[in-house]
Amino acid sequence: MKYIKALAVFLPICCTTFAQQKEMLSVTLEKDESSKDSCCMYMMSVKNSSDSSLCILHSLFINLTSEKPQGLAVYSSDKESDQYSFQYSFKDTGYTFEVVPYIGELILPYQKLLFKIRLLPFKNDKAKSVGFEYFYLNDFSYRDFMGQMKKVGSWYYKYNRLRETLSLPAW
Repeated sequence: MKYIKALAVFLPICCTTFAQQKEMLSVTLEKDESSKDSCCMYMMSVKNSSDSSLCILHSLFINLTSEKPQGLAVYSSDKESDQYSFQYSFKDTGYTFEVVPYIGELILPYQKLLFKIRLLPFKNDKAKSVGFEYFYLNDFSYRDFMGQMKKVGSWYYKYNRLRETLSLPAW
């Protein structure tokens, strides 16, 4: 009986202490039918439904707050699919880096980021997807974080990076 009482007291404390809030990311990708461009255009929405700031990693040549569509090149390809990634833009195709020079775009808690991406016209019927890495920042100093990001290199390795991949709607 003593053990049951002890368990009744200890279990709620343990659950409260070790419980983590679920980090929530909501991403949508839709064709931009209004585009008259020869490239395939998509509108992407990334919503941070967490109480922590979210950082999306991307190429130095991508600006997710720009009104202009951001061009993504094929990052990897196999017999069945082509994968696009925020770490590989149109401009990245002309460079070879020793270390992937990521920078990040912050999305504050409960905020949404909308932007356009552009892909070259598809020359095959392979499945296509777009992906990016991201992480959540808990109790961070904006000034220190931005200072780290300015040092091109492996600053982002110290964070627990997650990956999101979406299938592209047929064009």
